[in-house]
Amino acid sequence: LRFLTSFEWVPIEYWKNGILLAYKLEEVDQVLLLVQIHDMKTLKLQVRGLDCGSKIASLVGDVGTLINDCLDVPVKVYIPCAHCFRAGQEPILFSQRECESAIAAGKPSVFCPKGTRPVLIQEMAPDLSMATFKGVKINYDELTIHESIGAGAFAKVYRSVWRDQEVA
Repeated sequence: LRFLTSFEWVPIEYWKNGILLAYKLEEVDQVLLLVQIHDMKTLKLQVRGLDCGSKIASLVGDVGTLINDCLDVPVKVYIPCAHCFRAGQEPILFSQRECESAIAAGKPSVFCPKGTRPVLIQEMAPDLSMATFKGVKINYDELTIHESIGAGAFAKVYRSVWRDQEVA
């Protein structure tokens, strides 16, 4: 609870296996976060409200890192289908890895088996699709790639130079 309140989440109600929090109570359009513990193996975070993706994206990453590092437990993140929500159905859950792989392959959407058309990833996880990114798109020809300096889950990181600046 202390961890969540440090991110401006205010507890509203709690019970044995869960807690309901609001993001900044003074806002008119609140974002609500429901945290539930299922069978002591599953932590379920549900969020509702306007612009909720930006409010929860870093929180999910931080909670995942905390669980993985402190408890040495693998963390799996699932993203509910926006199509199912609009249809008022129990949502299909896409794995974060599935959505990230689609974005990495240049596909802006995933297919919901309950729907008749693809669902845009930016509707479900704007942080993954970088829909809210306001930075500069770098022309690949302007980059000079040097040696590998690390690797993540989906890519290698290289020391590079762009416009006479060292970048990774």
